[in-house]
Amino acid sequence: MIKDSGERTEFEVNGVKTGAVRDMHDGKGRFDLLPWHAIWEVAKHCEAGAKKYGLHNVDRGIPMSSLIDSGIRHTAKYIMGEEDEPHLTAACWNLLWALEMLLTRNDMVDVPWVAPFDDAD
Repeated sequence: MIKDSGERTEFEVNGVKTGAVRDMHDGKGRFDLLPWHAIWEVAKHCEAGAKKYGLHNVDRGIPMSSLIDSGIRHTAKYIMGEEDEPHLTAACWNLLWALEMLLTRNDMVDVPWVAPFDDAD
């Protein structure tokens, strides 16, 4: 069964209607707009981390405060021109995981300035 919102998107390419339709895209995200070169670098960082710490180590739970601290530290090192590690990639990894913890692991939200994400909203 294919989910159906009942609403349709009509496609146009170069100003010409193609006649094709699909279910509405609103709220589904725009994966075609993601920065894939950057995502590839973060994926390689994940691979290196898995080799160092073990598969799915981060899934065990790292508090947001630690991830944000590391993300900011790596950003500062990148801005200062330090090249001993891929600091911008490491900053992105940490901030992505901080967001993941906010969205999926309320028990890891330990920063006083944000309330845990509530699935009911």
